[in-house]
Formats: sequence, C-alpha cells, structure tokens
Amino acid sequence: MLSAFSLTRFYVFMPVVVGIAFGQTINGTCGVPAIPPKSGQSRVKGGQDAIAGSWPWQVRLGYRSGNGVIWSCGGSILSDIYIITAAHCLENGLNRQFVVRVGDHDQWQVEASEKVHSVLRYLVHPSYGGQASNYANDIAILRLSTPIVYKAQISPACIPPAMEEPTHGASCYVTGWGKVGPNSGTPAKLQQGSVQIIGRQVCNTAQYWGNLRTSQVCAGSPTGSTDACSGDSGGPLVCKSGSSNKWILQGLVSFGPLSGCGIQKKPAVYTKVSHFHSWIKATTGNAALSA
Repeated sequence: MLSAFSLTRFYVFMPVVVGIAFGQTINGTCGVPAIPPKSGQSRVKGGQDAIAGSWPWQVRLGYRSGNGVIWSCGGSILSDIYIITAAHCLENGLNRQFVVRVGDHDQWQVEASEKVHSVLRYLVHPSYGGQASNYANDIAILRLSTPIVYKAQISPACIPPAMEEPTHGASCYVTGWGKVGPNSGTPAKLQQGSVQIIGRQVCNTAQYWGNLRTSQVCAGSPTGSTDACSGDSGGPLVCKSGSSNKWILQGLVSFGPLSGCGIQKKPAVYTKVSHFHSWIKATTGNAALSA
C-alpha cells in the first residue's frame, strides 16, 4: 500500500485541470540562499530545526476553511508568480481557495518575513494518475494572484536540465513541516533532512520499491533514520550542483509506505523534476530558472 505524504489523505482521484496564464520571465539568480543552510545529518523524520530563511524557496500550501487556513503541503518558489508542488496536494480542490505562505519558518508564530498569497490558477499535469497509478506525474504549477517580493528569506529554486538523472549516492536535503515521526505531531519550525539519492537500479529491486517510473526518484538513508514524512508532500528535494554551487530542485515529495516513514529500504519516492523540464518551462512561460 502507498501513501501520499500529505497530512490530508486522499484516496479517490478527481481530475483537476484549471486554466493557467503565462507569466513573465524573472531576471536574476536561483538556488543560492542569502542565509547559508546548516550542514549535517539533521532530519525531517526525527526532527532538527533548519536555520530560519536558509531554504528560501520553501513554501507552505493550504486552503481557506472558515476564518482560517488548513495547511497540508509544501512547495517551492519557481519565480515571483509561480509555485511548484505535488499534484496530489490539489486533489478534491476544485472548489477550494488555495493559498501559499512564503518566508515562513515557525508555523505557530507571525514572522516579519512571511506573507500569504492567494492562488489565482493552477495546473495539474494532464497525465497525473493518482494513487491507482503509484502517483505517476505527481506535479502541479500554481499561479499566484500577486507577485512575491524577494528578500533574504524568499527566493526561487533552480530546476535541473531536462532529463538529468540524480546521481546515486548524492547527498541532498529534504525540507518541510511534516511529522518528525510516524506517531508524532508536526514541528513548530521548518525541518531539514540530509538524504542520499538511491539510484533507479537499486530502488527498482524487489527489496525496495520496484517498478518505479522514469519520472520518479528515491531518496533516503540506508537505515531509514532520515526521511520525508506525512505533511511534507509537494516539498523540495534539493541537491547542490558541483559545477554551479547552486541548489537544484531535483524532486518533489510524492509518496511513501502506508505503514509510515523512516522504514529501511522503503524510502520516500519523489517526482523527478528534470523529467518535466519542458512542461514546467511551457507552463510558466519560461519564468522558471534553470541552473
């Protein structure tokens, strides 16, 4: 059994394809935090705090309910008007008013860096198949109603070159406000986890997941001690480029085992961003920045 890593679980896929307008190209850099992130084996599952503002493309995605917002997923900034996330985060969302919070660190505190933006339109990948297809093409683009103002704590991630295959064993980071263990609550502050790319030849074996698509990638730790968990869906998996020294958005948190997170040889599965390079560029009108 598979489980999408959203806190709000969905088991029936309802196709959601809402029109999206092209945006303007943003001049500038990507994948370079003004506030350097902490290094080491801190975790999402298991939980240690990130440095405030050190993963500036990280956003929270939710929807309005009554006088409040239900926050259920993560996402990443592509440009001042476009956000990328997992398609399953938008299931059953046709009549929901989605919002994105940028510049957040402590989810229980109002911080000077944070701002909430309404989502004007969104586009789920037309071939998204939901749980029945093992979350094939689990990717979506959001168009904000107002542009993001960049600052030290808020800036875009880079997308990788088309069809780039993340290197087996590469050290990367996953971030989010998801659970720090299968039976725990959500943390106040943004968590970061050091994980390794698990190559297709390994993750496709029967001991691991098997039958992964070329549009998916695994990442975790050999012991299962570090992993994405429930509530991290749609959030970023970033790896540092040796050539450009930039952080590259290689994956979006997609799914894991229904039995929980941090399970040895059942690492989180991510949507492989490079597989969708052309679709992202076309959907954003080339606003998404490449490394």
